[in-house]
Amino acid sequence: MEKIEVRLNSLLGTKNDAGIAKELFNSFEWNWRVPKDKIKITVEGGWITMEGELLWLYETDAERDAVKNLLGFNGVSNNIRIKSESGLFEKADIGKALKRHWCIYDINMNVQVAAHKATLTGTVGSWCQKNEGSRIAGNAPGI
Repeated sequence: MEKIEVRLNSLLGTKNDAGIAKELFNSFEWNWRVPKDKIKITVEGGWITMEGELLWLYETDAERDAVKNLLGFNGVSNNIRIKSESGLFEKADIGKALKRHWCIYDINMNVQVAAHKATLTGTVGSWCQKNEGSRIAGNAPGI
């Protein structure tokens, strides 16, 4: 769970809960990566609470992106979790995907998978390699 509190500049003012909800709904509507039918949103006292279960990491990134550009709210409680339909995770599959990527194919990364969490260890030579490794592992279903 993430809980983020935002302190607003007094010149920006605040919006009412209905206005915040409408803006957030519109932001979700314009972003095709956000699965609107799987996220429940409530706004109370300027505080946004999001709940639901998603299948993919990119969907959680998309809903965060939809919120981060809004103005006039007090904070966000992000209670969205990633849930796999199959429940089976193969660390070998993640390792193979890492070896197929042009940027990190020759890096020695160790992959550990426990429940819905993948942990990569090893040494990389750049931020690009670190980010690509995280992205590839995060794209595995249910991770």
